[in-house]
Amino acid sequence: MRDHFFNTIFNEESSNSFPALSFESRVVRRLFTECGVSPRMGVLVNKCRDETGEPHFSFDWFNSYFSSFPATLSGARIGYCGTRVVSGVREKRNLYQLDLSDIFKPKKNLLIRALVDNVQKKNIDFDAGLFIFVFPVRRKMYCAHNFGQPVFSDSISPDSVDVSLSIFLTGNNMLTIQPTAPVFGYIGSSWYSE
Repeated sequence: MRDHFFNTIFNEESSNSFPALSFESRVVRRLFTECGVSPRMGVLVNKCRDETGEPHFSFDWFNSYFSSFPATLSGARIGYCGTRVVSGVREKRNLYQLDLSDIFKPKKNLLIRALVDNVQKKNIDFDAGLFIFVFPVRRKMYCAHNFGQPVFSDSISPDSVDVSLSIFLTGNNMLTIQPTAPVFGYIGSSWYSE
């Protein structure tokens, strides 16, 4: 039992490692809160455990169990984004180290490249339907989505929301990056039923 626990935590090859499940579970719980849904968590945890064998919510479980949610939910922690030359020295950049010059570059945009790479690792097809890819930046949750434009909740003023960024990738594929609160607030609770 003890060996299984530590192997699960430190096995980075496993997609269901403890850190990944912990992150996914926190995102799903945040989604419930920001969508204005108040589920009976104990009941949902038991259903999740019965179906997956894990007491933590995962994106796969959420997407299959809540098929009426209007988008495919996924996400990941994004660390390394690329390199940048500063004063003749090439430096590695993590997501939290990016500045405005990295974010608004028309070519070789480190943020967009890192997001697209991570979305593709999750096997999300831009043309298959709506998706929301959640990622943390320091202590705040952001998401990249393909809703076509930034979205805002009625309960959250666009003036109080952090900056959103929309970028055309190829053809008509637009990727919008903004905090999760207005996106989940916009979606609301109409998809949820017990």
